[in-house]
Amino acid sequence: MAPQLQFWRPETIESCPDNFPNSIRDGVYEAGSPWFDYLFGSPSAARSTLLEWISRKSSEVYVKNCVLATDGPHYVGGFCALTCDELLRCRRADGLTMIARAPRHERGRIQELFAESASLFPMPNPEEYYLSKLWVSPRYRGKGYSLPILQHFLDHGRQAGFRSWRLEVYADNFAARHLYLRAGFLESSATQSRGLLYLTMIKTDDR
Repeated sequence: MAPQLQFWRPETIESCPDNFPNSIRDGVYEAGSPWFDYLFGSPSAARSTLLEWISRKSSEVYVKNCVLATDGPHYVGGFCALTCDELLRCRRADGLTMIARAPRHERGRIQELFAESASLFPMPNPEEYYLSKLWVSPRYRGKGYSLPILQHFLDHGRQAGFRSWRLEVYADNFAARHLYLRAGFLESSATQSRGLLYLTMIKTDDR
């Protein structure tokens, strides 16, 4: 039997139940890895920084850009989605914030990493609704939650007037690739940096 999920978008991090922020942070981290480990330097640094990013309004992963899924009282996962214009503003803000807060001797390295990030994760076209992150909490994996969460992302885009959707997925994440292919996404291009290969996948309403 398919899960009967409820979806909601938090207005602020303070509007989330007490146990949600760390769970959202962990989901965003896992969905963005292994690249986040390179960008922030280590898993612990990534998790610490992302906890701040989900609270910052200008960030790509700010909680208001996320839609969370619950099954009854249980938080099971979610997704983060943006338009092209929103994504461009947020990525610039994340880069500038990270550079501004870094020690002076680290700023050049961070600028290089964000330049690599731009090539690994190219900007979508204005007509494409962008899936930044999608995750299912570890204890709820293998229970059929990922497809309805992805379907809600597609429906969310349709309600906003989109008929094309885009994402990037780590090439070694075969479970995620299978999920997206099952939902009608097609692999359109590949990008590589620091030994990491990411695939761009696109879906349009004619398939």
